[in-house]
Parts: sequence; structure tokens; C-alpha cells
Amino acid sequence: MNVSEITQLPKTALDALEAEGITKLNPPQVMAVDAGLLDSKSLVIAAPTASGKTFIAEMAILNTVLNKHKKAVYIVPLKALGSEKYEEFKERYEPLGIKVGISMGDYDSKDLWLESRDIIIVTSEKLDSLMRHKVPWVDEIGLVVIDEIHLLNDISRGPTLEVTITRLRDLIERKNSFQILGLSATISNATELAQWLDAELVKSDYRPIELKKGVYFDGKVKYGNEKETIKQEHDGDLENVVEHCLKDGKQLLIFVNSRRSAEAQAEKLRKVAEKYTNLKFAGELSLEAKEALKSSTKQCRRLAKCLEKGTAFHHAGLVQKQRKLIEDSFKSRSLKVICATPTLAMGVNLPSAVVVIKDIMRYVGGYGMRPIPVLEYEQMAGRAGRPKYDTEGIAIAFARSPNDIDQIFDNYIYADTEKIFSKLALEPVLRMHILSLIATGHVYTEDQLNEFMEKTFYAHQYTDLTDLRHKMKKMLHLLWKYGLVEMETVGDIKEQGLFVSANAYVEKSKLKATPLGYRVAQMYIDPETANLFVESMKNTDEKKINEFSFLHLIVNALELYPQLRLRKDDYEGIHEKMARYEEFMIVPEKLVTYDTYM
Repeated sequence: MNVSEITQLPKTALDALEAEGITKLNPPQVMAVDAGLLDSKSLVIAAPTASGKTFIAEMAILNTVLNKHKKAVYIVPLKALGSEKYEEFKERYEPLGIKVGISMGDYDSKDLWLESRDIIIVTSEKLDSLMRHKVPWVDEIGLVVIDEIHLLNDISRGPTLEVTITRLRDLIERKNSFQILGLSATISNATELAQWLDAELVKSDYRPIELKKGVYFDGKVKYGNEKETIKQEHDGDLENVVEHCLKDGKQLLIFVNSRRSAEAQAEKLRKVAEKYTNLKFAGELSLEAKEALKSSTKQCRRLAKCLEKGTAFHHAGLVQKQRKLIEDSFKSRSLKVICATPTLAMGVNLPSAVVVIKDIMRYVGGYGMRPIPVLEYEQMAGRAGRPKYDTEGIAIAFARSPNDIDQIFDNYIYADTEKIFSKLALEPVLRMHILSLIATGHVYTEDQLNEFMEKTFYAHQYTDLTDLRHKMKKMLHLLWKYGLVEMETVGDIKEQGLFVSANAYVEKSKLKATPLGYRVAQMYIDPETANLFVESMKNTDEKKINEFSFLHLIVNALELYPQLRLRKDDYEGIHEKMARYEEFMIVPEKLVTYDTYM
């Protein structure tokens, strides 16, 4: 199907797309249009990385904004991805009179200026925060795009995304219908996800560039029955693979399991990349990265040294200017090698001829080293293959032993991705979102709270909510105990008529947030942290106070978890400091998280 055949979109929009070189729809895009994308039907698109899912969203956005005159909200999992989408949409669509806005941080703000924007790009946490502040433009939303919707499975991000989706459906559908478009990697239970959203499922295995997956060990890469020998010119395996690929004129994305490793590997590969790098241009990049902040930090200087030789590291600790510099230089093919954490694989449009997955294992707090999920492997491997440049992409996973070779093939290359499961039943999640639902007036009674939870993905998956209701009662009692909600028991008659039975009288819990509870919900603070602060501040009249008093209080907040790991040499100094400043500590003994410094 040609773009010019999409009769539902205005000609001005079609002309803008064709001016960008977008003239033909690929198979998943045709499937989406045929499934009712431009008839405002909700869809879940489950397709591999680089299959054109973003353009499906853009067609829906143009239809919503230009034809229905409604707002389109684009939910992203990462700020870096949000910034990328903002720049793309602004450049492409503002000439059509479409106003694009982005809001990522500051959870204690209504961002009223967003009311004048047609496309609003947010993280799920920011959208949740905006709804807590009761922004007036929610009723004007006609489309919600959820990028990387499979992150419902993520233990830290998933519950907020799930509650935000449920709340949006609840808020908007009370007054009018709206379209949901979920963009997902290929997952095993995509049908279940689509059913929850009352959406059609569009599933495709299409990739514009063929993907070749292999495993490296001891100087050879195995691709199924085929093997490729890597010349051993260096002491390290990674250096040899990088040299081999750079000789063929290929760029590399190298995924490792930590920020520290990303930086160390980028430094280690400088000597290899230097031979294939335009050092004059690299020097200019290096200077820009070094001067990204007013005062150059150790990390800035470290990045600058890597860039001057043709390598870079990429992780969440970089400032936006540095990330953009690295990504733009890689896209223009002037930067040869990026060593990155897996967050780079999450939606950011940065394809590479070769992807190296150096670490199949990753440290998980409290559990030690654990294998990464298949879905994460697929996200990283899917970055291989540059449209317009490569006829195939190459993804190479590193094995640590001969036994690992077959294991990687069986558990990753030939394996199906995992099912995604709701993580909503976690108690820290429940107490935050229950308080928010009460504070914003979304629910007024315990029955309404139960009804809301029955609309979640958790309820759709598990159906039996007995355990969840038990946890919600526990959380409600906790919020009451902390003085964040008021619970009033009221009577009600559940039958109508002159004569009713005795058991028709039922008791209901009426819920209302206290001023403190309302403010805690607005500020996106965990109720446990709020209680910690309140109880600690009660001691300020009796205790001596200095900077250490509040530093000790802050590091006990749950928002500071996971906490830094200490070296053995640190313990003696920590104990000495704690003894010296004991009289200044305002945190009640029962609320101290001793592993903060033990």
C-alpha cells in the first residue's frame, strides 16, 4: 500500500510524509490500517524491533489531531526515548500546525501549558502525576499510544503503567471513547494483553533487514550450522571481534550489564577503534562532550577521552546533550563503537550493523547473577541492521564456556519470549496508588476501590482477587494509621421498597484523603517515606539538629533504594561517623533502616 492511498488522512499530512521519504507502508503497517487503525479502533501491535511500529502510531496521531481535533498522548518508558520522539515529531509535524509538547520530570507540577499542545509526550510516571494534579485536559484525549507496553512486566515501572492505563480508561470512557494503541515487542501472551484493552491484535514477524544471530567463543562465531573465524590479533576476545567488524566497515553496539562496565569497555577499545576513526572530527566531538556541563566532571573527561579515539559509552548517567551527541555521531557513522547498558535497546532509534551482547548474566540485588530475560535479548539483538545501509544485521552473544554455546542457542536464539505478568499486587505499589486514587477522588468507598482493581491487567490475568483485596485492606489500614486517609463506616440499604429484609443493611467504608495524604500523593512520595519524615520531624524540638540530621533522614527514605554497596574498608569509617553524630539523629530507632550504613 502506498502512503498516497491512505484516504483517511488529509493531503497536507500525506505530502509531509512523502517529503520525508515515506512513500510505502510495510506489512505490519498495512495490517494495522486493515485492522481499523484509522477508524479509531484500539490495537496492540506486537512486532520485532525496527518493524515500523512508530509510524503506525504516527498515522493514528495524525488522524486524531487533524480529523478528530483531539489530543494524542504518547507514553514512553525512558526520558531519552521521549526526547527523541519529541525532536522527530516537532520537526515533521509542527509545519502542519500541530503543536508538540514534552513533560518528563517535576512530579509536583500541573504543567498547565500542555493544554495548548496537540501531541503530549510523557513517561507513565509523569502522566500519573499529572492526573494526581487533576489536569483539565484529560477529557480532550482521543488517543493514547503506549510505547514498549510489554514493560507492564517490569517490577519497577509496570505497576504505575498499569494503574495509569486503567485510570485513563476509567476517566475518559465515563464521558467519551478514546483509542489505545499499544506498541510491543513480540511476546507470548500478546492476545491476553489485547483482550484486556478491548483491542485488536496485530502480530507480525516482519523485519526490514534480515537478522543473523550467533554465539562467539574461543575465536569463532557459530551461526547455526555456519561458523566464522575471528583472527586473534589482541589478548581480549572483545577487541578481536571489534577489530574484525571494523575492518569490514561495520559499526558496533556492545551491550554490557552495568554502567561501570560500559565505561571500562569503551576505554579498553580505544586503541582498536583509533585506526578506523577520523581523529580530527573525533577531537571536535571529544571537546563538545567535555564541555557539556559548566564544570567538567570526571565522567565528562572520561567520555571525552573515549570519543577522541572513536568509542563512547552510553548509559542513563549521561546528560541529554552528551547522549544526543553520541547518538547523532553514531547515526552519521562518524562514531564507530558504543558500549551501552540495555536501556539503549528500549525504543531509541539507533541501529547498528553489528550488535554484541557481551553479558547474558546480570546482577540482581539480593539474588546474585541471573540470566537476562529472552525479551531483553531480543530487544538488544533487534538493534542489528541499518536500513538503507545493510542487507543483514548481525547479533553476537558471548559465551563464557563451551557448554554456554548450546545453552544460548536453546534459551535465547531459538526460544520464545516470556509471557508478561502484572506486578500490581506488590504492597509498596498498592499503598502509593491506593492513596492516589483516594486523594484525587477517583474512588470514594472501598467498594469503588475494588471495582477499579477489577479493571486492571492483574484482575484480567488472575480473576480471583481474594489475595489482592486482603492486601488492599491492609494498605488502607496502614494509610489510616499514618494519618493519610480518613475511613468512616457508614450504613446503606442495598434493597429498594417499603419492606426490606434485615440483612439488606450493609456497612461501607467511606474514604477521604487528609490534607497530608493529598499532598503526599501529589508529591509522588511513598506513604512509608511520608510517615518516616513526619515521625522524625516530631523529634526536632528535643534533639540537636545539624546537616547530618537531615542527611541521615533522607538516606532512610525508600526512594533511595537500592542503596549503594559498601566496601569492607568503608565500615569502620561509617561506624565512627554514626557514633560521633548519634545525638543529632532524629529518625526514631524503630524506623531506621540499618542496612543504610551496615
